Amino acid sequence: MSSSSLDSRIKAHIARRSGELTRILIDHAWEYGLSVQDLPCKATLVNAGFGVSGSFEAGRLLIEICHGGLARASLGLTDLGGFSLPQIVVESLHPVFSTYSLQASYSLSEDELGIRVSGPIRMYMEADLPAKDAIGIAVIESDCLPSDAVALHLAEKSGIPPQMLTLIAAPIASVVGATQIAGRVNESVIFTMKESLNVDPHIVKHIIGRAPVCPVSKDSSPTEKRPYPDDFIHYGGSALLTVDDFPDDNLDELAYQLAFESASIYGRLFYDVLREAGGIFEKIPNLNDINKPAQITINHLSSGRVSHAGKVEAERLVDLLEGRDCDAS
Repeated sequence: MSSSSLDSRIKAHIARRSGELTRILIDHAWEYGLSVQDLPCKATLVNAGFGVSGSFEAGRLLIEICHGGLARASLGLTDLGGFSLPQIVVESLHPVFSTYSLQASYSLSEDELGIRVSGPIRMYMEADLPAKDAIGIAVIESDCLPSDAVALHLAEKSGIPPQMLTLIAAPIASVVGATQIAGRVNESVIFTMKESLNVDPHIVKHIIGRAPVCPVSKDSSPTEKRPYPDDFIHYGGSALLTVDDFPDDNLDELAYQLAFESASIYGRLFYDVLREAGGIFEKIPNLNDINKPAQITINHLSSGRVSHAGKVEAERLVDLLEGRDCDAS
């Protein structure tokens, strides 16, 4: 189901649910460590990590907002080799639409590779007609607070008037940013199926995943060796899928190809991969093939067969947290 073919009632439901979640962030901004302001173009900007503390709960809510409300995310603690870290568990409802069509992020433009956009606004970016009465909610990943120009660009591309836009912005190097990226563990599975393996992701009927939340460093320079949220999905994330309409004999191979151990960068830290790309995420070679969780379990609904591949490698993450070189190469 593409964004442009959505029934108007579904769009209205997603807009309403996303609006309710966003309203919670705005109404409880002080409790959640956020700030809210109006941009000159009258768009609303929710600052979730630039000079504000944010919170894990705000990050949890942002995961559900990125899904258009079609997700249930929970927050807890997990033990990782003696380190207690926050962990996100998320079930993505209507998996292909909520993760691939809404949660997956894209660059704002070819000139703005450092600004990535995701969330409910994506429903309107491919629409045939301007969404005059729509309420646009955009989740922004960036190293700087979005300007008025960013809001105006989104308004032009979506057809939504600026005063009906809400931008929620968090850098990766923030509590909110790191939490919402952990909540992309299911997206990495669906995206890999669609963009890398050429497998129809609609075979996935249910998906639930988990990933630790990466510790945050205020030094967000790509030249600084530090843990990245991607590492905690690659070596600490796991997902369970139920599938149907897929050859039972191919289940083991599918599980293997979806697990990070099949990736060309397996054994490496994301810092090194990003550094080689000049610090620009979009310039990483074979980008569509490397975003995978550590462990995959697949339950075939028709046959009842269960297959799995990969494993959580806590020792690699412990080495990373303790500052030791954990690259296999």
